[in-house]
Amino acid sequence: MADFRLSADIIRRSKGRSVVAAAAYRAGDRLLDERTGSVKDYTYRADVLYSEILTPKNAPAWMQDRHDLWNEIERSEDRSTRRGEAQLARDIELSLPHELTHEQHVDLVREFVQVNFVDQGMVADVAIHAPPRRGDGRNHHAHILLSMRDIEEDGFGKKNRTWNRKDQLQEWRERWDELQNNALEKYGCDARVDHRSLADQGIDREPTMHLGPATQAMEDQGIATDRGDENRRRKGANDNLELLKAELADIDRQIASIQRLQKIVGAVESGYQRVEQGAVSERQASEMETRPPQPYAGGPEAAPMPDSGSPVEKGGAEAKEQERQDQAQKAQETQQEQARVAEAKRLDQLGQQYRDKVLADAQAMQQQQDRLKVDRDAQQRHAIWLEAQEKTAREARQAEQRLKEEQDRAPEGSLRNPGTRYAQALQQYDPRSPYESLAKAAIAEHAAFKAEQLALSRQIESATDPKQRQALELRQKIEGYDYLVITGERIAGQSLVITGRADNQDRLRTLENVAKYRDEAKALREQYRDLQAERTAPQQAPEKAPEKSPIPTREGRPGERQPGKYARMVEKINDPEAAKKRKEQEELERQKGKGLGKDERER
Repeated sequence: MADFRLSADIIRRSKGRSVVAAAAYRAGDRLLDERTGSVKDYTYRADVLYSEILTPKNAPAWMQDRHDLWNEIERSEDRSTRRGEAQLARDIELSLPHELTHEQHVDLVREFVQVNFVDQGMVADVAIHAPPRRGDGRNHHAHILLSMRDIEEDGFGKKNRTWNRKDQLQEWRERWDELQNNALEKYGCDARVDHRSLADQGIDREPTMHLGPATQAMEDQGIATDRGDENRRRKGANDNLELLKAELADIDRQIASIQRLQKIVGAVESGYQRVEQGAVSERQASEMETRPPQPYAGGPEAAPMPDSGSPVEKGGAEAKEQERQDQAQKAQETQQEQARVAEAKRLDQLGQQYRDKVLADAQAMQQQQDRLKVDRDAQQRHAIWLEAQEKTAREARQAEQRLKEEQDRAPEGSLRNPGTRYAQALQQYDPRSPYESLAKAAIAEHAAFKAEQLALSRQIESATDPKQRQALELRQKIEGYDYLVITGERIAGQSLVITGRADNQDRLRTLENVAKYRDEAKALREQYRDLQAERTAPQQAPEKAPEKSPIPTREGRPGERQPGKYARMVEKINDPEAAKKRKEQEELERQKGKGLGKDERER
């Protein structure tokens, strides 16, 4: 049985689709979308074997031009009242019998399109595609884009609702079924197609799903999708069903073999009975021959012959012969009974072995299905986490692009987006080895973070303006906390993927720390914004205020805040030497505040 597929879909604006882009993709053409001003160029496609536009007799000549046709359809929908939800075209996809040649495919598709669509008043844009590189090379298929409005003198008119009948698709499937089978028979092919569902055909098998180009592209890159997972589940279930059917067929063959053996045993027993009956008949005949003749009634008794024994002797010989025959018959019956018992025992053991084998196979299959279910759950969690990572990377790349387009308005520069480093590290992501790629990206991200923090430390040391210096320090702390936040969230997400438990204690502690880092970064951002606003505000003569005693800090600058616990943590991660020097400087200033002399401090 050859594969059958005729599917229909609607190209809608509500899903963000463009019929001009769809036409260019299917025909491998280059078209200008006048509505958006973008050019859709798919001329690089080498798998488009044939394309043609078929129009009704009353259609104007310009509808033969693909650019004019589909741009006019877009304009027709722009004039409708619900242009944002417009239905632009009907998309039909057909599978073509791989047993036929390309020329036969073209004739078959043209005949079907002409009779069922064009003669009914639709404009059809037809394209035949070669099988993709993946697969077995038999997936020849055709795409048909159909207009949905009636044709009038000046172009397209109203939508034709009769083409949307519920039974219309079923009629198209039946006609495509009939046309394909006629062509297969005409060209001498044994294969046939059937438009009915597998259930209607009496086939106990789950149908697989058509993935489509977008889903198939993700699957080819190693990215699991819902439709791909469902397809794999159905194929696995079908394979298991085929294995069960093979097991049942083997059991049926064994049962048939047992039945044949039983027939043979029955035939042997019947033969034994026939032999036994023949032996009895021969014995009776022998007795008749050896029995002496009886005298006629009323006549004189014949004298005994000289060589004949007496009646007593003859009776003893016959009794012995009868006893011997009875013993032989009993021995034969015993042997037959033993043979029957042994054969019944053997057959019972054989049946028990088959039952045990079927039960063990069923248990093994159930265990395999359980393992597959666990694997599917893990794959689904991984796919969700991976999708979130890719989304983060995309957003970070966009933010990085915006940062490049903006000019820095302050000497200390703008705050860096925390996801930018990870996005840059993910540019070398390889879907064939996702875990190794993500590990390398995390290492590269950490190295970039340390380099940026070191660069900021150097800028802080060289800054002469106190306000600029303070802004750079705030920026360094904020970016440090942002890095701790984004890496903590990533670690928590990985913990959920690995354990499958949202209440994992390590994950909860990580999220708790993330919340603290985020709050600290938020408070520092407010200080950073206040400082920026103060620097950009018009300069006014400051009122003279009473002098306050300076607050001792690590560098002796008045008014500077002492670094918090998490700032010290960030500094200790990024630059251990600087953290050590900071600690020594703070200890020195603390002792100065107590008024200790040099000798006392050394002691």
